[in-house]
Amino acid sequence: MSFKAHVAKNKTPEYKVLTSCALGQIIPLEKLSNDVFSSLILGEGFGVIPSENCFFAPCSAVVKDISEKNRDITLKTDDGLILIVSIAHSEDNDSFSPSCSLKVSDRIDAGTEIWNIEECDIKKLTAAVIVTNSDLLPSFNIRYACLLYTSPSPRDRSLS
Repeated sequence: MSFKAHVAKNKTPEYKVLTSCALGQIIPLEKLSNDVFSSLILGEGFGVIPSENCFFAPCSAVVKDISEKNRDITLKTDDGLILIVSIAHSEDNDSFSPSCSLKVSDRIDAGTEIWNIEECDIKKLTAAVIVTNSDLLPSFNIRYACLLYTSPSPRDRSLS
């Protein structure tokens, strides 16, 4: 997604990157079977049909919350974006509880492993990256499975 903020006429917006949480096919959130995600009520983002069993942090951030069954991780970036990274099993989501080595308050880098799912068929999994406060960002578009954005407020830090 390409995010950009309103900037003065002579200034170029500073783009930052949120990557996909997994290798695989990027799809619109609307195509996910999760009604809450597909309705965009939680915010803008994208889904992933993974081709590998490893799932990673899409950016550097602090872990703010981990769901009871370890399927949803809430992250907060240094510039204030709040993301949900989620994983779902198409057939057995009620009992699906992947192992996660992260803890609340952990500071993680982009690419830090969140889940490594060995125990089930990868073809039955989907993932999502949702920016829950995407209303702070004036516009964005999905581009080549990579998210580009500018901070909701001017900052010098980047999400590398």
